[in-house]
Amino acid sequence: MTERFAACAAISANLPTDSNTDVQLTHQPIPMLIMNGTNDKINPYNGGEVSFWGFRSRGQVRSSWSTAQYFADQYGLHSLRVSSKYLMNNCQSTTWNDDGNKSKIVLWTVHKGGHVIPQPNYRAPRILGLTDTKFKGSKEIWQFFQSQFEK
Repeated sequence: MTERFAACAAISANLPTDSNTDVQLTHQPIPMLIMNGTNDKINPYNGGEVSFWGFRSRGQVRSSWSTAQYFADQYGLHSLRVSSKYLMNNCQSTTWNDDGNKSKIVLWTVHKGGHVIPQPNYRAPRILGLTDTKFKGSKEIWQFFQSQFEK
């Protein structure tokens, strides 16, 4: 729905593999922020089977990197910058930029993070994995959305 949305953010989610999708991908570019934890037991950071603790399979997904690269490919972006922002707090961003240096695709890797939104104000149930309380995930998402409207 690129005609309705200026940008999109996905938390704890990867694209399904080609064999696990019922939707026809449009190949229309949209700025995308992806935020995934490396210890997510539901949506595997490195790709594989999505399941609810081994009880219910939701099929196969791509890796977080492959998901971000898919969206970058829609723009033809090959310029990539790895940021050490928040690295001391176990988070790292990888950004694909266009010629105007505007971030189009951002992958936030939350090292040791679970199936949660990293934030200081709330800890998700332990069964979902570690919540990084030093990283403000919602703030990063909002800044990404705002940056899409800056000239």
